[in-house]
Amino acid sequence: TTRSTRSEFFTPPYPYEQSTLTDCRLAPSTLAGVGLQSPPEKPMNEHHLSLPDEIQTALKIHDEYKQTYLSIRERFEGLRAREEKHRKTAGAAEQQAMLDGATWRKLFRESDGVLTKDIRNFKRQELDSRELALEYACLAGELQPAMELCQIDTYEARERYLSSRETAFALYGDHCLNTSATALFALPEAEAFLKALQRKKLIIQRDIEKDAFYQEATFSDEKKAVSSEEARRLGEALFGFIDRASAALSVDDNAVWQALSIVPRDDFTTGEKELKSPIYRARRRSELNAMIEQHTETQTS
Repeated sequence: TTRSTRSEFFTPPYPYEQSTLTDCRLAPSTLAGVGLQSPPEKPMNEHHLSLPDEIQTALKIHDEYKQTYLSIRERFEGLRAREEKHRKTAGAAEQQAMLDGATWRKLFRESDGVLTKDIRNFKRQELDSRELALEYACLAGELQPAMELCQIDTYEARERYLSSRETAFALYGDHCLNTSATALFALPEAEAFLKALQRKKLIIQRDIEKDAFYQEATFSDEKKAVSSEEARRLGEALFGFIDRASAALSVDDNAVWQALSIVPRDDFTTGEKELKSPIYRARRRSELNAMIEQHTETQTS
């Protein structure tokens, strides 16, 4: 009875993976610039405290979801390693059983049916190895529901972590852009740059007025079309400066950005199509919990 119950848990893995959870998103805000110069790098906790409350909250949520995800993923990896070890051991025991079986049958025929000590030993070893293979296979099968359930937990924890990271990344990125732009445009050199940019804008406007396409084409909103083209050409000029300046940038050693670096994805044992469906995850979770409960009752009865 116990053997047949164990075999119910010896099932192939089910497909899993991604969806989008947005329960930890925060509303974006417009953050004012501070100071004329970038402050020296602060320890991460101290730096957090100097940030607006909304960003501090977003970073705190991100850190918590990140640690939760890593903890659950570690447990999943442990279960998966145990299950894989048991399956490999079962396979090795089965191979040994086949080898011992082939050996005693060969010796049995060579002795014309006389049961020698070697034949009896190999025959007993075959049975022992086959029984061991079955037990290890059952052991791996018994881990399967818990491993699959933990896999769903890992997937959902990663989705929450990615959502919190996206929120924190956007809020902190906007904050850094606003504060650095405020400091940059307060410099004397920035005034000369902005005046040059205004003159470039006038040149672009004259070029568009002379452009045959814009002279001949008919637009539903001509003013909007010209304005969009003006912004595109001015953007090209600006991005040229930005790209050249960015080429010489050093690696950002800001502690917050380092903390917001994305955790590499774990390789799941199954596909991602089914896990994208909350309905599938809820149904499969219910099935797995029922299997675990049934197994627990069998073990204690």
